[in-house]
Parts: sequence; structure tokens; C-alpha cells
Amino acid sequence: MSAMQDMTKGGAAGHLLRYAVPLMLGNWFQLAYNAVDSIIAGRFIGKDALAAEGIAGPVMNLVILGITGVCLGAGVLMSEFFGAKDGESLRRELATTVLSGTAACTVVALLGVLFTPAILEACAVPREIFAITAIYLRITFLGAPFTCFYNALAAGFKSVGDARTPLRFLMVSAILNAALDLIFIGGLGFGIGCSAVTTVVAEAASALLAAACAEQGIEHITPVCADLRSFREGEGSYDLCACNPPYFTAGEQAADRARATARHETDCALDDVCKCAFRLLKDGGRLSLCHRPERLAEVLAVLRTNRLEPKRLAFVKNRPDAAPWLFLVEAQKNRKTGLRVEPDVLISAGAALYGR
Repeated sequence: MSAMQDMTKGGAAGHLLRYAVPLMLGNWFQLAYNAVDSIIAGRFIGKDALAAEGIAGPVMNLVILGITGVCLGAGVLMSEFFGAKDGESLRRELATTVLSGTAACTVVALLGVLFTPAILEACAVPREIFAITAIYLRITFLGAPFTCFYNALAAGFKSVGDARTPLRFLMVSAILNAALDLIFIGGLGFGIGCSAVTTVVAEAASALLAAACAEQGIEHITPVCADLRSFREGEGSYDLCACNPPYFTAGEQAADRARATARHETDCALDDVCKCAFRLLKDGGRLSLCHRPERLAEVLAVLRTNRLEPKRLAFVKNRPDAAPWLFLVEAQKNRKTGLRVEPDVLISAGAALYGR
């Protein structure tokens, strides 16, 4: 999740405002779906459409309240895991909530579509609007899985102190819903079925945005403290390995043991890095590393010895006319020969600039 925030530190009032205000606005935007649909339906379709949406709204609110309750409960558990710094349990709880909740809502949606006539009979819906109410309710039932998917991911964001990200998605989807209503109903004259479809499309958009944002986060990365010479977890499953290995084989070493290990090949040699990368990478997976220019020939040879074929090479300089002080190389597991030399990487005022 983006914008993680430790809410145990800092002033309580500031945290309350930063967390509660987006939640409040989020509730308003969720209510805006039905409000906008009703306004546009009443103005451009007619009073029967307005009545149909007014009847279907409370029925769908029961479904939404159930989804909200489940996600709130899951959010409490995820917050506990976040506070305990148990990232693995947090991810597992989030995945369980998203998958099981969406599956359950899919079943509820299908049952809702099937039993729509019985529900409307129980609500004593007048015959003159029974058909259009059934159309609207059946289509909006199909949006329940998207609503659950979004709310489950939103609970994950909120559990790590980020209430703003899900609010942005709600704002986008609410505006999208209003825009589609105005275009297709107000402009093109479509009926109540279109009003329901635009709502489902907007709900799907919020779910997809939340999923895309969650996918771009780094919470799927689990730090592991291990000896790479013996590390084998997830063998053959990785797409990419990256390493900044020790550069030196000889010369004066730092007095600090950790610093000496990081700079000199006392405990970890280049061959150890390549062997580990070969074990972990899937076929065609990439190893990216940086090293000193004076060891370029050796690095390329060790990579090839371990069946990691060098594919891309770039030199790092301080100035265009300066000698390189570092190089970057990318190799692929079990691939044919063919090395491409990329433009130099220039480091200027902390910014890496290709070919400038």
C-alpha cells in the first residue's frame, strides 16, 4: 500500500483529521452513486424511473452494509498485524478478504438476480413500475462483487494508515458515474437500464484502480536475513535478482567487520552471488548487478560460467569525458550470447541521466 503511516507516533488530533476526513468524504462519494442516478433519472427519464431507483436503493444498501461490515472486521485484523509488523499475516488476511469476499458477493449477486421478482413482491412494488425496477435492481446486483473487491482493498489501505488513496478512487468513480449518466441518459436518451450499467461500470473502475495501486506497492516484498550461499527458498521462481556485491578481493579492509564484509570478498564472492542467482531465477530470469570497471572481464566470465548470459552493459560516469567508475550489467539465465552496450549513465547532482 502507498503512504503507510505509523499512527502510534505524532499528535492524535493530526492523525484523526488526516484519517477521519477522507473516511467521511469517502462515505459521501459512495452515497453520491445513488443520488446522482436518482437526480438524472428523475430529470431525463421520468418519475417512474425515479421511483424504481428509490425502491432498489434500500435493497442494495443491505448488501453494501454487509460488505462494509465484513471489510471493517477484516480491517481491524489487518491493523493489528500492521502494528505487530507482521507483514505476512497482513497480506494473507488481505488476500483472504478480497478473494473470499468477492466470491461470496458473486454468489449473492447471482441469487439477487434470480430472486429479484420475489424481493420486489415482498416490497409490494406497484405493477406499473415492477418491470423497470426489476431491470435496475438486477443490473445493480451484478456490481456487488466489484463493490466488495474495492472495499476489501480499501480496508487494506486504511489498515496501514492510508485513508486518502481509496478516497481518490471513489472520487474518480463517482465522477465517472455522473459523466456516463449525463452522456448516455441526458445526451443520448438511454433508459433506466443504462443508469444501472453506468453505476456498475463506475464500481468496476474503482475496484480496478485499487487493484492497480495495490499491485504497484512493495508490501509483497518480504525482507529475509539469510546466507545467499545456502539460500534456496523459492528456487526457480524469481523473475529478477539484483545485487550490489563486494567489489574488492585485496587491499586494506575496514576495521568494522560489517563494512569489511560489504566491501571485500571475505565471506561472499562473486561466484557465490551468481550461483545463488542461477538457483533462484526462472528460465530467462534476469540478474542485475553493479561492479568496478577493473573487474569487468572477470565479472562477465563468472556470469557465463554460471550460465547467466550477459545481455546489457552500461558504464557509469561523473562527466561525459571522464573514465567510468562503475558499470551496470544485466544477465539472463540460460540464454544465447548477445551483449548490447547501452548509453553511459551520468551521475550529476544525485540524478542518474542516460546518455546526457
